[in-house]
Amino acid sequence: MTSDLDGAVRSGPGWAGFDDALRALLVRGWRFQHVTDEEGHIGALVGTYGWPGCYDRLHVHSEDEAAAARVVMDTRPGTEEILWSYVGDATTAIRELLELPPPHQSNAPTRARRAPLGLWLPAGQPRFELASPWVGDTCPARP
Repeated sequence: MTSDLDGAVRSGPGWAGFDDALRALLVRGWRFQHVTDEEGHIGALVGTYGWPGCYDRLHVHSEDEAAAARVVMDTRPGTEEILWSYVGDATTAIRELLELPPPHQSNAPTRARRAPLGLWLPAGQPRFELASPWVGDTCPARP
C-alpha cells in the first residue's frame, strides 16, 4: 500500500498549488529529501534552509498534513527550540514559509520557545526522539 504523499510526489495530481509553492522554495535554495518506509514508499518530504543561527524546516506527510518551523541551532537533542511554527495543510505551510521574514529583519520572530510535542509527526504516529551525537553538526555555526 502506498501513502498519499508517495503517489502525489510521483504523479502530482491535484497538487498544482503545492508544486508551484515547492518550486518557489527550490528557487530560494531549499534542499529536499524524501523519507521512505521499509517498503520504499514515501512517508514524508523534508526540506531545510539554513540561516546564521537558525534554519527553516518543512515536513510534508500528505497534502493535508504538514509542519513548518524556524528552528534555533545549537540546542541539545530533545530540547529543540523554535522561533515560529505552523501545522496544517502542505500548501499553506509552504505559503507561510515563503512569507516568513528573514531572521535579520526587524519584523522576524525572535522569541524562542520549546517545540511542541509532535510538531514533526502526523497524528497517530509514534513519538520518538532522535538520539544522535551529530545532530546539528551539519548546520552552519553562528557568526
